[in-house]
This record gives sequence, structure tokens and C-alpha cells, in this order.
Amino acid sequence: MPPDPTTAPTSTPASHRQPSSSTPSGSGGDGNRLWGMAKDALVIAVIPLLGWAINLQVNNALQDERIVQMQLQIDTLKDQSKELDAVKKDVQEAAVHMARLEGKIDMANGRLDEIRTILGR
Repeated sequence: MPPDPTTAPTSTPASHRQPSSSTPSGSGGDGNRLWGMAKDALVIAVIPLLGWAINLQVNNALQDERIVQMQLQIDTLKDQSKELDAVKKDVQEAAVHMARLEGKIDMANGRLDEIRTILGR
């Protein structure tokens, strides 16, 4: 039986088909190529960023260690400053005592001179 001209064919012949978007020559292939280039660019950008981030973390850790060391030095210097203040106070007190002793010695020398004068007459 010959085909009925009033009914539509159920499939299109291969010569009349449009290319699908999933083929490499279609827009999907361009999208994959674009995604590949974008992925390469991201990899090129991410690797240095990771290196920079690691370097930044190391530098921050070193700075934290330096800060701790400097805080310890500050504490040591504060303690030494307190000790120096105590020594300075002791030296000032010793200077006052020495001045008093010099005054007493001068008075004793003056009396000795008077005694020598009296004995020498």
C-alpha cells in the first residue's frame, strides 16, 4: 500500500535535519572551549593567589612571634627600669648621708683645729 499523502511523515530524512547543539561543531562546543579557557585562566590566577595567601599566613605568624618577643622585652625592660629607679633612690640616699658625714667630719676637723690651737698655746 502506498503512503497516504494526507498523513505527515513520522521522521525527517537525514538530509533535512538541523545539527543539534550537543555536537562539537555547534554552540555547545564553543561553550566547552570557552569554559576550558576560563578554567585555565582561573587556575593561572588561583595558583599565585594560593601562594600569596600562604606567604601572608607565614608572615602573619612571624609577626605574631615578633610581637610576643617584643612584649617580653618590654616586660623585662619595665622590670629593669624599676630596679634602676630603686638603685637611683639608694644612690640619692647615700649621697645625702655622705653629705651629712662630710659636714660632721668638717665640724670634727674644726674642733680638732681648735684643740690644737688651745694645746699649742
